[in-house]
Amino acid sequence: MKSKKRKNKRQKNIELIKKSDIAKSKFSKVICPELAQLKKDLLKNKNKALYEYQESFDYYYSLNTVEGQWHAWALNIVLQTALSESIKHFFIENKDLSIFFENTSINLKESELISIFNDLGLRNYNNKNVDDKFLNDDQIAYKENDENYVGIFFIHTKHKKRSEIVHVSFLEGNDVEYPLWITVFDGQVSSKFEMSDKFLFELNTENQSNGNLRNEDFKRIKFAINCIIYQHTFPEYIVDGPPHEIIEENSNTIKISDQIRSYIHSSRDVSPHLRRGHFRYLSSDRFKNKKGQTIFVSPSFVKGNAKTVKDGGRW
Repeated sequence: MKSKKRKNKRQKNIELIKKSDIAKSKFSKVICPELAQLKKDLLKNKNKALYEYQESFDYYYSLNTVEGQWHAWALNIVLQTALSESIKHFFIENKDLSIFFENTSINLKESELISIFNDLGLRNYNNKNVDDKFLNDDQIAYKENDENYVGIFFIHTKHKKRSEIVHVSFLEGNDVEYPLWITVFDGQVSSKFEMSDKFLFELNTENQSNGNLRNEDFKRIKFAINCIIYQHTFPEYIVDGPPHEIIEENSNTIKISDQIRSYIHSSRDVSPHLRRGHFRYLSSDRFKNKKGQTIFVSPSFVKGNAKTVKDGGRW
């Protein structure tokens, strides 16, 4: 009986999603009926909603399987998203730009990524009021540290049906092995990664020492990370407000820069493995006024000739 009620609730939430402003546009949608239902339940009776959530979490976690652990983590993302205030929506206007994010190498270190996230201020959630049973050991130990944060945001694009829920977790502590974690969740599949220098190297070279990772996992994490790095590199192409056909508060529209448009156009006839374009974070003191900024470097082989673009002296 309960399963039938849940199925009916899920169907009703899907219908609400279909009627939304985003659904009427060409942009992807956040298709996660569990999230929509949890938001409603929290408004009706927060304690009851959290209790039922805990039961589901405990069930999947107790299975002690990889699938169970991933499902439990996905539920955790749903909970934190439902409890978060002012979640940002990013709308990528150009389809080519979305594909560029998926396929562009990431040549940054963990410390550089942390600096970029801190500069952008993408944080809207704190673990202080979360029951310890939903946190790992590091999160429990450092939950009172104001420097620790969680950032949750949605990325909508025109080349996917499902929008991505991106969850960024930062923990500062001397004995924290991996301070920065990023999870990408589309309402069905959850992909969680520690942003260690080793993993970023593997992500860049697609050398999969971890057999559990698929090529699709690499694409999804590149898509999310490059979307954020792009905003740090080209802030003038991040427009306040959603696209004209969307009514969604707390939104930004991400437009394609002239440099990236030119790079994509010049790379169309080049084999994917020869593309070398990547973002670079300027951390050295020798950059003087440019230190702390991110640039895009777009060297590539075009029609048999080596071609390197250094962005008009922005170095």
